[in-house]
Amino acid sequence: MFDRFVTVSIDDRIPIQQFEMADYSGDWWAPLCEKAYAKLNGSYHAIDGGYPRISMHHLTGGISVDIYTKETKKRNF
Repeated sequence: MFDRFVTVSIDDRIPIQQFEMADYSGDWWAPLCEKAYAKLNGSYHAIDGGYPRISMHHLTGGISVDIYTKETKKRNF
């Protein structure tokens, strides 16, 4: 599934929490993109948690890496 581009069709209905945030900021692309990613993975539950770098790899096809700095090492992520 993640070794090629896949077209995902969605409608413009989004969950109420995301609707309120998008309506306030005027940015509708983010919750719609998340909805398409959730549909590709099977559900919103399937994309809950995890690592942002993996999602960015799936969405862009690019290479993503973790960069640790001295400050993040202190916080023990």
